[in-house]
Amino acid sequence: MTNAVEKHDSAEDGSTSGPLFGRAEFAVLLDELVTDYAPRVFAVTQTWGDCLDGWIVGWGMAFGDHAEVFSVEGRVRTRVSKPENALRYFGADEDVTTRLVWLHSTGTRASDQEPKPAQGYL
Repeated sequence: MTNAVEKHDSAEDGSTSGPLFGRAEFAVLLDELVTDYAPRVFAVTQTWGDCLDGWIVGWGMAFGDHAEVFSVEGRVRTRVSKPENALRYFGADEDVTTRLVWLHSTGTRASDQEPKPAQGYL
């Protein structure tokens, strides 16, 4: 990026004469920007009893200083200072537990990944 900025700053009249980057280089820079600043995604889940049933009641995105959360049925949409604070908006019966489940950064399920051999075996 320094080289492109130096090229841009070296224009004789100080005006911009064109794009600072080629399309491919610019696409890479945007991809890096998105990757570096992407919010972490989480689900608000509820489970009934001791592993009897479970479901998703909401989704959220955690940013550096807050989280945005919404319910799957559309009744709740809120901004909270910490993702954990969203749990209070999803009340449930006494035998239902509400918790956060963080989405893996790859967006894949553990079951979608290739099984790895047990330690010490091929």
